[in-house]
Amino acid sequence: MKKVIYICAVFIIGACSPIYNGGGQPLAQMTFEHIKPYPVYTAAYELVPFIRDDANILPEGFIADPAKLAHDYLKARFEASGSRGKLRIVIKDASVTHEVTPSNTKVGAAFGLGQRDHYIVTLIVKLQLYGVGKYEHQETTLTAHRNIYISEYASIVERESEQMKALDSLIDDLDGSIYKVLKNNYSIIN
Repeated sequence: MKKVIYICAVFIIGACSPIYNGGGQPLAQMTFEHIKPYPVYTAAYELVPFIRDDANILPEGFIADPAKLAHDYLKARFEASGSRGKLRIVIKDASVTHEVTPSNTKVGAAFGLGQRDHYIVTLIVKLQLYGVGKYEHQETTLTAHRNIYISEYASIVERESEQMKALDSLIDDLDGSIYKVLKNNYSIIN
């Protein structure tokens, strides 16, 4: 009888722990050194970073600051190559909120199992164009948003990977939206 209890205990403990399939190496940092900058047809390009105050800190366990990623991306993405006017990009807000959501199943919710971490990432960027075209000043505000759901059973490597994929998608969305505004609305990029 004791053998059966020991064997069952081994299986129960083994079933409770997630299977680790990571390589043990830290994730690579997201960089934008490989990006070829777009020439914008203005005399100047100014990037205004988001300054995070003490009340607006990132949740514990979130791997990267979206404000820093957006700043690094925007710094590498555009360069002034015109003779008049100024493009100014202001990172207005970058926030990450965290909540724990219950399981999707009734049994998991009843026992408090299968919960998921829900991260809501929001990035607000303001594009300002001065002295180009028929308007003295043009302004457009863009908002990029991502919801990230991560199982409570995910390993640290899996969590970091999911967060980086979501941040990469967020930057891709922002890239496409900024390009459309600069090309279609402001006509300062090919």
